[in-house]
Amino acid sequence: MAKRRSDPVHCWLVWRKADEAARDYLYVATREIRDSIELLATLIRGTNEEDKGTARSKAILIYCALVGAIGVARAVSDQQLSPEILKTVAQLLKNPLRQATSATSER
Repeated sequence: MAKRRSDPVHCWLVWRKADEAARDYLYVATREIRDSIELLATLIRGTNEEDKGTARSKAILIYCALVGAIGVARAVSDQQLSPEILKTVAQLLKNPLRQATSATSER
């Protein structure tokens, strides 16, 4: 086993396979993210008659907010804070202007 680890050809082949797998993952992840953003942009354009650029910008913001909220909610150990994070982001994304205004006025 140690001989295989120190064999430059074997190590290069293993590294190459790992590199290919990472590239495949990035390709698939990029495609999935791009498709999700495009779906959101299409839904936004359909409901608000937004122009393509504005709808895409909003779609990117929404997608990143959702992914970020899920990541933060999973990262905390507080069983009450986790759903609060998800609920708050969901509410603010549903109607950001009205929610942000009411949240500011309540302070």
